Amino acid sequence: GGSPDQNLMLLDGAPVYNPSHIYGFTSVFNGDAIDHVSVYKDRYPARYGGRLCSVIDVGVAEGDTGKLNGIFSFGLVASRLNLNGPIGKKKNTTFAASVRGCYVGLYTGPISKRQYKSTGYDGRIAYYFGDVNIKLTHRFNKKTKLLANFFTNNDYYSFSRQFNSGTNVYTEKGLTQHDIYWSNYVASLLLTHVFNDSWQMNQHVSFSRYRIVNNDHDDYSQSGINGNWFSDVTSQSLSHINDITWQEDATYQTASQTFIMGAGLTARMFQTGKGDYNFRSSFADSLRFTVNGSQINTLEAFVFAEDEYHPNKSRLINGGFHARVYVVNKKVFASLLPRVNILYNPAGKFYLRASASGVSQNIHLLATASSNILNDYWVPATAKVKPETGWNFSAGMTQKLPLNFEWSIDGFYRLMNNVVEYRDGAKQDFYTPWEDQIVGGGKGRSYGTEIYVARSKGKVTGSVSYTLSWSERRFTTLNNNQYFPYKYDRRHNLAMQLTYLVGRYIELGAAYVYGLSLIHISEPTRLLRS
Repeated sequence: GGSPDQNLMLLDGAPVYNPSHIYGFTSVFNGDAIDHVSVYKDRYPARYGGRLCSVIDVGVAEGDTGKLNGIFSFGLVASRLNLNGPIGKKKNTTFAASVRGCYVGLYTGPISKRQYKSTGYDGRIAYYFGDVNIKLTHRFNKKTKLLANFFTNNDYYSFSRQFNSGTNVYTEKGLTQHDIYWSNYVASLLLTHVFNDSWQMNQHVSFSRYRIVNNDHDDYSQSGINGNWFSDVTSQSLSHINDITWQEDATYQTASQTFIMGAGLTARMFQTGKGDYNFRSSFADSLRFTVNGSQINTLEAFVFAEDEYHPNKSRLINGGFHARVYVVNKKVFASLLPRVNILYNPAGKFYLRASASGVSQNIHLLATASSNILNDYWVPATAKVKPETGWNFSAGMTQKLPLNFEWSIDGFYRLMNNVVEYRDGAKQDFYTPWEDQIVGGGKGRSYGTEIYVARSKGKVTGSVSYTLSWSERRFTTLNNNQYFPYKYDRRHNLAMQLTYLVGRYIELGAAYVYGLSLIHISEPTRLLRS
């Protein structure tokens, strides 16, 4: 029920600000490079902070210490290569490298050109992406290890359409072109040291950068008996966010208890609305200007403590707190966020669970009303647009059945404060200050229930899940101060998947997803199905 900025995406502990290729259809996380994925959608452990909704923590695989090995695949629209193994005779250092590329634009270009031609236009649509993962691991001894990880993805989308028409009296020409480049750059260093069977300490430093560039070009000309005239508009906009984080944490573990405590600093540098605009016309003076946009630096300090306690085999209690101090433009915001999660096993393989989490975040993602996520960009919380805060509550039950089946039912309720939205009639352009285009101080709520049935082992595995949920927002200056469905409201969601292991080397799989969303149109409130 949240927006993309409210979900924390981590790659080896470093945040990834845009985790998607192709409008969200493909993840930037290459499966060949992944060791494990931890997803927290119904609870929020105290060691995580800075977002309102969920956490996806992705760990990159280390290289094989025994020998060099790899995998490669060449396809019609994408190819990939993964190599990993030891470095040197002592094999204290290992590497893992994954490269993936998509060249679907080789097909979409000619196909779209043919489709445009059938409607009287000349145009093309092209899309390409590539991503790289590199991980180095060095073991100083059995207790101390240094891990270095680097990741980048670069995406390119291009759309163009032009026409050339006329009669014996006049002719006209037009060109519309839109190019978008976006990329992530993520690097991290992790030093781990195990003191004994109970104590372990980690030092972590990370850098993350997300950058997006939009280029637009509109050209139109006409000639005839009434004379010749033309207009030409070109513009480029740029935005980026840089994130530098240092964190230190320690873990103490016994047979019945795991205690984690840590602290850290995060510096973020925002560049929004920077660009160039150039207008030329035969009927007006030329206009050209450069916008420096908004450049804001912020600093966060945080500390957390988390304790997971197993008093007996039927109970688990995880509790703690996450505290943050946020500084922006000499303005200070502070938050102290308690977290608790309880798991109870009353009988057999039947479990009950409940959680409550206080959450906050000091960044916003300005999302356009359309589905074009590539026009969204990150901005900091300020004195005018305050940090978002909220509470997540969830409860559910699950049971493991014979033949490797299991089922669960979960419900959740989320409250959000100080959410933002574009004003009615906002131009959403780069040369208008972003704080003048949005309205803050909004209220949000999302709630619903999920039913899940799955079989996790055997020749035939699969799952079926159905979610009924609401995601709504309310602003005093929008929609008569009434709640309306948010852009990411998905009222009904049905997901099914099935996998059949035919033999040792053959596996068949099928998946189906159905979603129904409600979209707010205008006042008075109307709803459309999509």
